Amino acid sequence: MAPRPSVRSVADVVALIDGLGKITGRAQIIWFLVFGGLFLDAYSNAALSAGLGPMTTQMELTSTQVSILTATAPALAILFNPLGGWLATRIGRVPPLLIAKLFAIAGALLAAFAGDFTVVWLGRVLVGVAYGMDFAVAMALLAEYTPAKLGGRLNLWQAVWYIATTSNLVLALVFFNLDVGADIWRWSVGSAAVVAVALLLGQWLMLKESPTWLAGKGRLGEAITNLDKIYGIKAVAGTPDEMTRTPAEAPVIGLRQAGRLFRGEYLPRTILSSVISLGQSMQYFAVGWY
Repeated sequence: MAPRPSVRSVADVVALIDGLGKITGRAQIIWFLVFGGLFLDAYSNAALSAGLGPMTTQMELTSTQVSILTATAPALAILFNPLGGWLATRIGRVPPLLIAKLFAIAGALLAAFAGDFTVVWLGRVLVGVAYGMDFAVAMALLAEYTPAKLGGRLNLWQAVWYIATTSNLVLALVFFNLDVGADIWRWSVGSAAVVAVALLLGQWLMLKESPTWLAGKGRLGEAITNLDKIYGIKAVAGTPDEMTRTPAEAPVIGLRQAGRLFRGEYLPRTILSSVISLGQSMQYFAVGWY
């Protein structure tokens, strides 16, 4: 019997995961559950668009109120995206994902049963908080779960995004044919709570903390336990080797590190990704909301 590999640092954990040829078993289920959170983010964000016209008429909303409602969730997501990353660094990857689902459920239900503009807006505030937290953490966790040679799979988030928005619109057609009338927007927004509940249960039951994050915190015993539970990798905890610490294990400062995006080799990448994101968002929301 070959000796079990020893885990002494984040580098060892990353090497073991990167050595996998494919993602199978529980790891594959976990991978899709995390991607499900990105589906929910897109679904919740688009849920209001299908019934925006009937809601505007039903609640006698002004153009300013409509603008506020449509902008609230994305704007809050920008603010809470760094918070999600900060929490993920300090308390782990999984807790923020579960917290985000709770916010998503509360926001969807609050908006669906709202009687006036203010309550709908508060619901969209909670949806924005969930969206911002979940997206930041989910992408980080997917990157840690995925072997380097399969890193291209992470680009599936864009396909998932459009599948989610299309699914919501198709469901809106179903609600329309059920003759729900002007309340169609309530059904569309409320359906996001059903998706969030299903994901909350699935993630709570199946997700395991990232072995990479655990190793970075010096919790090697838990890291090798989760390597086994997620991937079936049998390893043993070695003596932490301070000489082999990698940049991935360095403490993440948070917002104080954001300046790196605008310096050196990162600046062109930041500009390119920002231009692409702005272009996609402008055309998407121009057609999808108005």
